[in-house]
Amino acid sequence: MARRHTAFTLIELLVVMAIIGTLVALLFPAINEALRAANELKCQNNLSQLAKSMQNYCSTYQGSFPLFSTGTSMPSANNWLYTPDRMGKPDYRQGLLMKHKYIGDEDILYCPLDMDHGRIRPTGALTKRLTTGEDVGPTSYVVNASITWGDHQWSSDRRTGVRSRNHVDFNPNDFLFIEESSGVEPEPKSDFDQGYMTPNTSKYALTNRHRGGGFAACMDGHVVWFTTEQFGDAMRKVGASGDWYYRTFKRPSSQPAGVVTDEEIATRWNPG
Repeated sequence: MARRHTAFTLIELLVVMAIIGTLVALLFPAINEALRAANELKCQNNLSQLAKSMQNYCSTYQGSFPLFSTGTSMPSANNWLYTPDRMGKPDYRQGLLMKHKYIGDEDILYCPLDMDHGRIRPTGALTKRLTTGEDVGPTSYVVNASITWGDHQWSSDRRTGVRSRNHVDFNPNDFLFIEESSGVEPEPKSDFDQGYMTPNTSKYALTNRHRGGGFAACMDGHVVWFTTEQFGDAMRKVGASGDWYYRTFKRPSSQPAGVVTDEEIATRWNPG
């Protein structure tokens, strides 16, 4: 009796490979979309957790944001994240939220799509990663300095030059944290600051890594998305007069349902 051949023929192998290739091509966009959605959700969760950490801090300190003078150093809105070490370099371990255990994991400071934790950024001093000791760049998220800088006092006494504002003074929709651009192509040019962001449009920009836009966390912890262009237009409305910090905007009394105007974004950015 003749022995039957059980091996695949070349044609059969090519057909199977073609079928597998077609399936992979069909599934690849769906996999990429699922990964993108997961990374976006992680980024939103990071921002929401940061906002809640700030809320907890304010609750402990009679509603005040983490802004105060240490020694003869001018208070700065970056105190939420770090304070300089003896060499003047940023030290996350001395940041008020992390030092007092309001933030437990430094990974919360980085968007999962922010490559290499900022090490490729063209500006900004590096700091040491707490868990591994490696150099890392500025964080993905910055605090809204227009809020934490408070009522500016042009005083010669550097220790009393700025007063902290209170959490209860703000609307739940006012911005607290913003996801800033890394300044590396294809993201918009931006001088990434270590701790805070102001409406100086010549330096700072919202990221575009999430479908052409980025996220901002509001006072009550909810997270919103805006396009980079829309957010930039709103910032220009704030900075047009050169008064970057405490300009008061009249809140729009009405607007079409589901539409957020540049004026409303500007109001959330720089509340009176």
